[in-house]
Amino acid sequence: MPEPILVTGVTSFIGGHIIKLLLEKGYNVRGTVRSQARELSVLETIPENERQRVSFAHVADMTTDSFDEAVQGINAIIHVASPFHFNITNPEKNLLLPAINGTELVLMGMRV
Repeated sequence: MPEPILVTGVTSFIGGHIIKLLLEKGYNVRGTVRSQARELSVLETIPENERQRVSFAHVADMTTDSFDEAVQGINAIIHVASPFHFNITNPEKNLLLPAINGTELVLMGMRV
């Protein structure tokens, strides 16, 4: 199996479209998910004959957890994950800084 492309935020609307496009183009995909339940929800959207080309790495909190496992043996990264919720009192603190921290953790994982 060729080295996969890592897609962070694979459970998002955009991430779901990216994974489908990559599979159509013949790529193997590794997606980051928060839990096994989220992994199963992604697999349900993928045709059964394509599922063997999809793997997952669990990253429970992208703002604090390591991406070291997720980036092992990958060929490229498409980073679309970003923390989001509707209870925003401070956009910088609630959205911007967590997104920056998560991106930095993905990049630090690449140095492994």
